[in-house]
Amino acid sequence: MRDDIYSNPNSSDDAYREYLALREKSKAETGRGFSVEDTPYGESKYRDRTADEIRRQREVEEYMAAREAAQNDTGRGGRSGKGHRKPKGRKPGKSTLKLKIALAVVAILVIGIGGLAAGGMAYGLHMLDKADRFKVDEADLGIDPAVEDSLSDYRNIAVLGIDARDMTNDDNSRSDAIVIVSINKKNNELRMFSVYRDTLLDVGEDIGLDKITHAYFYGKAERSMRSLNRNMDLNIKEAVVINWKSVATLIDALGGIEINVKESELDELNHYIGETARNVGTEKHKVKKAGKQTLDGAQAVTYARIRKDAATGDYRRNERMKIVFKKTIQKAKKADIATLLSVCKEVMPQIKTNMSSGDMLKLGLKLKSYDIKSTSKGWPFEVTGWTGTAAGGAAWYGPPINLSNNVSELHEKFFDQKDYQPTETVQTISNNISYLTGIY
Repeated sequence: MRDDIYSNPNSSDDAYREYLALREKSKAETGRGFSVEDTPYGESKYRDRTADEIRRQREVEEYMAAREAAQNDTGRGGRSGKGHRKPKGRKPGKSTLKLKIALAVVAILVIGIGGLAAGGMAYGLHMLDKADRFKVDEADLGIDPAVEDSLSDYRNIAVLGIDARDMTNDDNSRSDAIVIVSINKKNNELRMFSVYRDTLLDVGEDIGLDKITHAYFYGKAERSMRSLNRNMDLNIKEAVVINWKSVATLIDALGGIEINVKESELDELNHYIGETARNVGTEKHKVKKAGKQTLDGAQAVTYARIRKDAATGDYRRNERMKIVFKKTIQKAKKADIATLLSVCKEVMPQIKTNMSSGDMLKLGLKLKSYDIKSTSKGWPFEVTGWTGTAAGGAAWYGPPINLSNNVSELHEKFFDQKDYQPTETVQTISNNISYLTGIY
């Protein structure tokens, strides 16, 4: 195992030693490796050593126990080697939740740009200039020449929702939500699909196989775009990056959203509201009672993210995310131009992109003409769980079954390319994933 994989000049030595100690403890007690994601060292900004530590440790233990139970029930994960039988594809659940989070990320972009377009060309450009810009080297985005030619009618944009608390410093962040917005330039059809963050892919020749969420950690948006292009035969040249603070800011700028909070959800919501408020930089306002009421940004984000309630457990988390997404869109549709412009004024400084203000405004002006296709598709279409050691260390990963087949299906469904044959790069990565995991 590569113990130095998360080492960098800005890392906390104490946090890293703690990660190693937790990993060794887990190996000794359970025979499994401890995921870096479950440790302070795995966070974009290391967890504070507070009284909440006991609660967090309990959640990690619950997660490990639930994962083991799921593996026992399905026969997936935990084994490696060529003798591994082919597992069944992933069922809806966490994957669907990730998609809903990802679509909420896209909603911020659509509402924001659409509002600016409605406000007029000059003012729209002025506001779009407030977005933070980053540069990419298009020659280093991993776009295969044959792919560039075959996808010339499609404009593919990566929307990345990262776990950074402060967008002024996204060092050591990961992309929790990944959405590809695909625009067919011939018929103005717009489609979206998400990429599951734990998918085991090649994130660069210097790193190798790891979770696609970690690509942002290794090289920010450019590394993420390159990894998506190389593993999926895409032509992504543009990216937009936002965080959870943007979601809270959007909801606050709209004046909050109306949610019917259940009595069984109240304790969990108030338990986490302080942590969310610190993360998004607002004041903590506890929800005093159950029932239909207007929630502010921090309250709504917390409502969407809590794992369980006392009555129904974890399954309603996905439903809560859909409720927040739907209510936010409904509120935005009813808002006047002045409100939408206010939204943009608040949200745009929290967005990072390599798109020019002119390109973003043109995109906003065309939004009404786009035929937006609703989709629940997440990618890979067939994926499983595997507990093993890759570049990120001993952890749980989501290998596609197999990468070549998933890429072929993607191009057939989203880009109308029948009998698509993946590039040699994709086929090589696919073979490497199968060799490492034993899953073909």
